[in-house]
Amino acid sequence: MTRNELYKKMFEAAISEAGISDPALTTIKDDVDLYKFQTAYASFEANLSADKSYLKGFVKAIAEYSQNDNMDDDVNSVYTASLHQVEPCRKIHLHNLCSVSSYAMVLTSDCLYQKNKGGTLNGCWNVVEKIWCHIETGDLNKSDFFNFLRNKKDTHYYILKVAGIVSDAWRVYSEAYFRKAINETIPIPDELNFTDIPIEPTILPDWNSPYEQYHDSFNIIADMKRSSDLLTRFLKMYQVLELFTFRLKLVPLAQGQATRNSFVSNVRKTVNNFNELDSLKELFKEIFKDIHKTDVKDDIDPPQAVSIELWQYINGKLTANSKKILDVNAISDESTLAKLVYKIRCCIVHSKESEMHFTPENIEEYKELIPVMAILIKVIQKEIVNVINDHNRNKLEFTDNKMMLY
Repeated sequence: MTRNELYKKMFEAAISEAGISDPALTTIKDDVDLYKFQTAYASFEANLSADKSYLKGFVKAIAEYSQNDNMDDDVNSVYTASLHQVEPCRKIHLHNLCSVSSYAMVLTSDCLYQKNKGGTLNGCWNVVEKIWCHIETGDLNKSDFFNFLRNKKDTHYYILKVAGIVSDAWRVYSEAYFRKAINETIPIPDELNFTDIPIEPTILPDWNSPYEQYHDSFNIIADMKRSSDLLTRFLKMYQVLELFTFRLKLVPLAQGQATRNSFVSNVRKTVNNFNELDSLKELFKEIFKDIHKTDVKDDIDPPQAVSIELWQYINGKLTANSKKILDVNAISDESTLAKLVYKIRCCIVHSKESEMHFTPENIEEYKELIPVMAILIKVIQKEIVNVINDHNRNKLEFTDNKMMLY
C-alpha cells in the first residue's frame, strides 16, 4: 500500500466518523479519490460539527503530510501490533509517551489525545501511520483510535514491535519510558508550574538587623527563586527552614562558652540528639509564632474578598486521603503546621516503599495537595524574609561575630 492509498483510507474513515452528508460529502469524497487532501480538508473543516471537532487535528495532519514527496512510497508495516489497557495498579506509570526505536513503537492514548488537542500530531505521526496500516489489515480497530482522540481519561497504549521481541507489552512500554527518561527532558506538568514574583517588593531595611549573618540563607533563597516548579521550590524553601533549625540550637551554644572543649562537646551532643521534626516544631513555635493564623485571602488562587486564615484554608483542602498519605491531622497550631511541612518534604525527598514519593510523573496521586503546597510556599517564604529583616525577632542571631574559645 502506498502512502497516498493509506491517507485515502484514513480520510474516508474520518468522513464516516464525522457523519458529513451531501452535498458536501460528495465533493469531499471526489477530492479524496484524487488524493487532493488539502482541498478535501478545507471542505471537511467547513462542514465539521462541534461534537466531532476532535477529528480536526487528525484530518489536518493528513492534509499537511500529504504535501511531502514520499506519497508514492510503500508504507506496509513490518511490526506486529496490539492495543492494551493498563492494569489499575500500574495506571500511575502510564504517561504521555510516544517512542520510536528500531525494534518497537509505543504510543499511549493520552499522548494521542494531548497532541490531537494541541492541533498537531507532529512527533507521533509516523506511529499513527503504522497504526492505521494495522487498522486496515484488521489487527486494530479504528473506533478505538477515534475514541482516544475524543477521550482525555483513557488508559490504553499501542505496542508495535518487530518479530524478534518476545517480551510482553508492559515490558516493552516500560523499556520505552526508561529510554525517554534517560535521554530526553520530560516537561513539568502545567499544574506544577510556579510563577516567581518578588517575595516582599516594598520591604524597608532594618539597620539593626545583622544581615551579614544570613549569607547562607541568601544563597538558598536565591536558589529557591530560580526554581520554576512547585516541588523544587518547596524543597528549597525547606532547606532554609532546615538551616534555621540548626541556628536556633547553635545560637545559645555560642553564647558564654568558657572553653573550646565545652563548645565542641555541646555541639556534638546537640547533633547526636537532633530530631528533625521536633526541631522544626520548635522553630515554628519560637520563630514563626502564630504563622497558622496568617490571613491568606490575597495569596490563594483566586484571591478572596473575605479573610481566611492559613489553618482554615489548609483544613478545607486536606481530604481524608491527603491526611492518610501524609499521616497528619487537621492544622490547629504552629506544631501541626510544622508537621505538615515536614511530611510534604519527606514525600518530595524520599523514595521509600513506606512513603509516597511526589514526582511530576505521579501527579494524580497527590494533585489535591498542590494548592496546599503553593500556599505554604507563599506564606513561609514571606516569614523567612521578615525574620531576617526584623531585629526584634532575634532568636536566630549570634550576639557577637567572635567566639572566645580560650
